[in-house]
Amino acid sequence: MKDLEKEIIELKAYIESLKESNTQKMATISKLNSIGVSLATQKDVSSILKNILLNIKEFTNADGGTIYIAYGDKLTFKHVLNDTLNIVQDDKDDLDDVWNYLEIKEENTNMVSVKCALDKKIIKIDDVYNDTSFNFTGTKEFDKKTGYRSKSMLVVPMIGDDNTLVGVLQLINKLDVHTKEILPFTKEDENLAHSLASQASVAINKYRQDKLIMQQSKMAAMGEMIDAIAHQWKQPLNVINIGASELEMNLNFGFEIDDDMLMNLAKETQEQVAHLLNTLDEFRSFLRPDKPKEKINIATLIESVLVLLKDDIQSNGIKTKIIGDKTLEFEVIVNEVKHIFINLISNARDAFNSNNIEDREITFNILEKKGYISIEVEDTAGGIPAHVIDDIFKANVTTKEEGKGTGIGLYMSMQIAQKNNGDLSVVNTDRGAKFILNITNT
Repeated sequence: MKDLEKEIIELKAYIESLKESNTQKMATISKLNSIGVSLATQKDVSSILKNILLNIKEFTNADGGTIYIAYGDKLTFKHVLNDTLNIVQDDKDDLDDVWNYLEIKEENTNMVSVKCALDKKIIKIDDVYNDTSFNFTGTKEFDKKTGYRSKSMLVVPMIGDDNTLVGVLQLINKLDVHTKEILPFTKEDENLAHSLASQASVAINKYRQDKLIMQQSKMAAMGEMIDAIAHQWKQPLNVINIGASELEMNLNFGFEIDDDMLMNLAKETQEQVAHLLNTLDEFRSFLRPDKPKEKINIATLIESVLVLLKDDIQSNGIKTKIIGDKTLEFEVIVNEVKHIFINLISNARDAFNSNNIEDREITFNILEKKGYISIEVEDTAGGIPAHVIDDIFKANVTTKEEGKGTGIGLYMSMQIAQKNNGDLSVVNTDRGAKFILNITNT
């Protein structure tokens, strides 16, 4: 009877341990999912890399770690953390700036990260001082200088969906939770690190894709800006030229040139030069590298975009007006947000022309809502087709004829809105489309 009771007690204990194990596994799965969502929404590459390392360290209880990013045939150092030594080193350069790197080639396979990159396989080492497969001279010299003791190591390749190498994660010294004793990394650590490395690869590839699309968008916008500048400069240059020609003609034919004529000519020339300089300043500002966020009056920002596109707007017979609260400000990366309005105006212009709209208006309505600023950009261009409107902010979706649209503009506009703590949406109205840019108050 006692044996039966003992077996029942042991069975109950076993069942409880299974429940606890399943609970832990469910918690791990839930955490992995939340990490994936978090990585997918982050726009700052430094934050992406830091969070990758922090999460992998937490799951494996590693004391430190390093991230290398693959760029061509190079592994470039990007981020390192070490809790014991209180080290946080972050390469502030862009993801694909290469300066501190290892070459990925067969001659360097004595370096564990290079070997991992070439083979695309996880490498686990229980004690780097006892390992003879790789050259850990640099590691040992580091230990000698700092008093650290590198021991267990886990090196994990970061592989993209297309099986290309994105980078390498290197973890050092798995620690016992209670005693802080250095332990070998386990098979479970390998599986967790592999899962997180896969999520990291997706996030990094998305960052690179968005960066490429942003560059394409900027180049397209630059082309439109140069075209707009060329058109806008024609009129003032013509006015100056006509004035100079009239003055030359009067001199050549001996006509009287009075003070009033000279004053009018000087005034007109100054006005036209001021217009040229204003347009040039706006153009230069637009092309400058993006600065940190700054507070700016919203109406002023929109007006600067209208200056850039003035000739294009006028030549296409488009009327524009700014209504609502013109005193409102928001804190954004100014040149990036200008891209949104340039794109919306350019799309409306194309829609006016393709739909042969006669009454052409674009209205900017600035509103303050609870917790955010809303700018409604409404046109009279006929609206967006129902079969496209739900996907209009996805990459490579366009309403334009083949060869006339890339599907980059609105996708990039949404990315910019989100980067600036906002979002972009659209609805059709009776006369056209209304794009709504919401930016959270800071």
